[in-house]
Amino acid sequence: MISLSKSMTKPNNSLATQPGLRRLFLSILPNDVHHAPFCKVAFSDIETPISFSNPITETGVSLEKYKSVLAIGCLIDIHTDMTLVNAWIAQYAKIRDWASNQSQRNAIEVAISQCRSPKKSFAQQKEEVLGLLSRRQFIVLQGAPGTGKTYLAEEIGANFYAKTFLTQFHAETSYADFVEGIMPKLDSEKLYYQTKTGILMEAIQYAKSHKNENILLIIDEINRANLANVLGPVFYLFESQRKQDDSKGICIGNLKINKIPDNLHVIATMNTADRSIAVVDFALRRRFAWYTIEPRYFDTDTKLGKTLFDKVSAIFEKYATDAEMNLQPGGFYFMAKDVSELKLKMEYELMPLIKEYLDEGFLTNARNEFSDLFYQYIQKPLYQ
Repeated sequence: MISLSKSMTKPNNSLATQPGLRRLFLSILPNDVHHAPFCKVAFSDIETPISFSNPITETGVSLEKYKSVLAIGCLIDIHTDMTLVNAWIAQYAKIRDWASNQSQRNAIEVAISQCRSPKKSFAQQKEEVLGLLSRRQFIVLQGAPGTGKTYLAEEIGANFYAKTFLTQFHAETSYADFVEGIMPKLDSEKLYYQTKTGILMEAIQYAKSHKNENILLIIDEINRANLANVLGPVFYLFESQRKQDDSKGICIGNLKINKIPDNLHVIATMNTADRSIAVVDFALRRRFAWYTIEPRYFDTDTKLGKTLFDKVSAIFEKYATDAEMNLQPGGFYFMAKDVSELKLKMEYELMPLIKEYLDEGFLTNARNEFSDLFYQYIQKPLYQ
């Protein structure tokens, strides 16, 4: 067995409360039944005993007296799992900063990378989202800025659907904009009102008249609007399991409907770093599947921003709480065709974003590392 115990975090007890400690070891913890992994929710909790999985119990090794002190670990076969052992030793050496030169630091990173769970590729994300759409019909792509949520939604629409409708919500979006309303019109100095069809009804009507085609509606920045006002009674329609029965349901203009047509799918996007957002209630959450787009580097011909992306990711991984991980900037912040463009993006896009996070009280323990990073790359101080 390999494990991390409370004694390994002494004499620096603050290490156990560091948000990234648990995350760093989870990234190299096997998740298969054979290894019987276990992990405490908080490494600073030295009172609550851990619950071991059945394979550990069935080995006959008595670990009962260690249940409180063990924080994370798994079963290993010493003959076949030495790569995993090396990774755990390297990870511990990294957090203790034992390396004294670049060669040792490189060796540590190589050992960790051999067991680190890889980030999902764009192709994997697209495949998983398509699978969710086929089963759930309505999904929300959530993630930090620059992770490619809208890009992924548009890519899916362009390649897998006969027609795509696109709208972006904002603070002033209304029921009339999204579903249906009336608007004044002046004709020969005579004022009258006419029906205004919103994009949702356009998509529904199109899907009903093209039943052999798959149609997609993209709602960008869904949480920027007052969803209760925008959706109104059509909230009832977002129920993928309900059977189609137009004799029941709600009336929208002259149309009576009780669910979104089966051939109309919906992808909404949500920026998890936006603090000026509307609350998404539990009832709406139940009606959508939620897929998180994690920050990743977007492969380019130059790969100029790869090292910078990795360094920013390492800072977030080490210092960010689970909630603060929603703030990590995505790959679009690091795409550049040359060094000059990368430095401009750092100074005028990335640095203001990180400074705003710090000023808002997020990742305050990472202030010095971010400051050193920007000065190293663009010779600009984060703070004057």
